[in-house]
Amino acid sequence: MEGDAGRAWLAGDGARFVVEPPMVPTQLHDAELGRGEAEVLAWALEPPGCKVVLDDRQGRIWATRINLS
Repeated sequence: MEGDAGRAWLAGDGARFVVEPPMVPTQLHDAELGRGEAEVLAWALEPPGCKVVLDDRQGRIWATRINLS
């Protein structure tokens, strides 16, 4: 999108911070979550102490189901 400073940064200097998300656990494949919510939950399961913010109700429900606070 032209004029989008965030996209411009990611296409340039910010590209070094972009990494592939971890594999989404199979239990989330049929969870009716969007790709973004599923990937955020996958990140939350990776390193101990990782904290994520979910603004999606369904994502928060699934976070509780997979024992994330």
